[in-house]
Amino acid sequence: QWYQRRVRGGQQRVYIDGKEIGNTTASTSELKTDGKIYLGGNHIHESNYVFGGELHKLTMFAEELSAEQVKIVAEAGMCTAVEDSLTIEKLEWGYFLSQPKTGNVVESTAACFSLLKEQLQETSDKLNDTQARLTDTQKKLNVTSQRLVDAEKEIKEKDAQLEEARTLSKISKWDVLLTPAFYNKRLTKDSYNSHIQDWAMLEEFLGANVTTGFIDHFKDFHGNQD
Repeated sequence: QWYQRRVRGGQQRVYIDGKEIGNTTASTSELKTDGKIYLGGNHIHESNYVFGGELHKLTMFAEELSAEQVKIVAEAGMCTAVEDSLTIEKLEWGYFLSQPKTGNVVESTAACFSLLKEQLQETSDKLNDTQARLTDTQKKLNVTSQRLVDAEKEIKEKDAQLEEARTLSKISKWDVLLTPAFYNKRLTKDSYNSHIQDWAMLEEFLGANVTTGFIDHFKDFHGNQD
């Protein structure tokens, strides 16, 4: 289990994973240019007080970080370069790794590799889940698209039926006079007796020329009356 630990000098404050867990007044002294910093041991008794754990991304800042800055670094995670965004003079982890080492010190990238592997797997799982949802959405869109096509086809069929009904509603019995047997011909007794002998009022117009005006007159003023 990895933890982020931050110590601020002067009024010493200790943070674990971005949260302050304690503070105390501590003596301070300047770091001399010819001085030495020992990590993982004691400069007087090097064989004693040996640190038996792991360190990662140790960074020494020339200024005290604010609580908000500490939180930002902690939340960014151990395998990021968030410290580079802080415009404060510092000694970075790469510098410490470049210094001489004694004892059983081993450099390892396993911690970040394992973490990145977990993050990669998590991202992959999310992508697979998103892909599955997209596939499901595509199927639903295809079904909806087909329904729209079917609905459009049905609407066209209904429109055609409606238009046919409208046409039929305009047809009257007088339209028979538009047929070749009558149209533009004189209404004779023979044609009258052969086709429309049941229309009594036409008998009065025997000898008349069956024109469009003639037919429209009967449509407009007599409808479907005999």
